[in-house]
Amino acid sequence: MTATPPDSPAETDEFLRKQAEFEAAYRTTGDPQVLCHALVRAYSSGRPFPRWLVWHTLETLVAQRTGAATRGYYDRLRHVQGYTVVLNLRSNGHTKDDALDAAVGILAAQRAAAERETIERSYDLVRQDLDRQGQASAFYYLVTLVPGDTELRADSTLWTADSTIPINAGSAFVPWFMSIPKR
Repeated sequence: MTATPPDSPAETDEFLRKQAEFEAAYRTTGDPQVLCHALVRAYSSGRPFPRWLVWHTLETLVAQRTGAATRGYYDRLRHVQGYTVVLNLRSNGHTKDDALDAAVGILAAQRAAAERETIERSYDLVRQDLDRQGQASAFYYLVTLVPGDTELRADSTLWTADSTIPINAGSAFVPWFMSIPKR
C-alpha cells in the first residue's frame, strides 16, 4: 500500500466510502457498536464527524437513559434555571429578596412557573452545592449549559449567546437534545 498525503482526494474518498458503509450498516442493524467504530475512525482521521454519526450517536445515548436519570436531570435543570435567573438579577444590582420576587414573573414567562419559596430553595441549593463542590457539583455542567444571557422569544425558542434552542410547547425549559424521542 502506498502512503497518501493526509488531505489527498484518494484518502478523502476512502474516508467517505467507509463512513457510508458504517451508516448503511447502522441503518440496517441499529447496532450501537457500528456507531463506536464509525466514531473511532472519524476521530482518528482528524476530520469533522459526519452529521449522521453525531445525530445517531446522540439518539442512541438519549434512548439508553433510564426514567430515573431523566427525572433527575430535569429536577437539576429546574433548580439551575431558578438559580440562573436569580443570579443574573443579583449581578445586576438587585437584592436577594427583589431578585426572588422578580424571578417569579420571569420563570412564569419561560413556562417554568414556581413559587418564590421554591425558587429560593433552588437558588440556595445550587449556590451551596457549587460553593462546596465546585466543578464536581451535579449542577456545574448545567450552570454552564444554561448561559446567563438567556431570553425566551415569542416563537417558543430560548435564545442564548451560544445557540437557539427549541422549547416544547407547554413544558419547562427543554434542551434540544433532551427532546429527542425514544424509540
